[in-house]
Amino acid sequence: MMTESGLLTFGLFAWLFLQWASQDSERQELIDLADRRGVELDPRRVARAVAAGEAGSWRSESPARTPANFCRAWTRLQTGPFAGRPGWS
Repeated sequence: MMTESGLLTFGLFAWLFLQWASQDSERQELIDLADRRGVELDPRRVARAVAAGEAGSWRSESPARTPANFCRAWTRLQTGPFAGRPGWS
């Protein structure tokens, strides 16, 4: 029984380490990509995107899908013709 518990614990810690390493490298890749595109990103925002599994959508090579353009589009929604309408803010 003790051997099984030890193997299970070792497997759990190995899985956790691999998850952490994967997310850490993905965060760094996104920060480097943003730097190459000239977009300034907060590392906390990148960490949230990676944790939510949305990092892949930021990697699109289309300039329309850069994080800066997402922010501009969100600002237009908040200040545009739909601002203040229920369900649009």
